[in-house]
Amino acid sequence: MPLGRAERSALAAVLLAAGACLALATGCAGQSFKLRAPFEKTAGGFWYRADCRGPCDLHGDTAERERLRALDEAVRRERACPAGYVIDKREPLAVTRTALPDIVVYEGRCKD
Repeated sequence: MPLGRAERSALAAVLLAAGACLALATGCAGQSFKLRAPFEKTAGGFWYRADCRGPCDLHGDTAERERLRALDEAVRRERACPAGYVIDKREPLAVTRTALPDIVVYEGRCKD
């Protein structure tokens, strides 16, 4: 799925923050990940991005529960999918081809 203008802008912000972190040598790698997750309504569903700062457990149960909890909060906050939702796609992504994945994108649809 090609990234739109908003997603490219968000990725640029992530890269800028990572560069600033490295430049300041603040030890970001030791921090637990913090979610900065934009939520977008789509036709009949949503698109949600969970970002990790520093090393990120993309497949561990604890980290996945935290991402899904944040997704659930975003769905409620945006008043999307009042009857619930189904996640159709989960995709770990990296900012560049050579970088380790540090973003998880969820695409879902609302239940009727």
